[in-house]
Amino acid sequence: VKTVKQVEATRKKYHKDPTLNT
Repeated sequence: VKTVKQVEATRKKYHKDPTLNT
């Protein structure tokens, strides 16, 4: 289970790749 911060970090990290921006 990811925390909100982890999810936000992932979204920012892969923001340039929509396929990974989940």
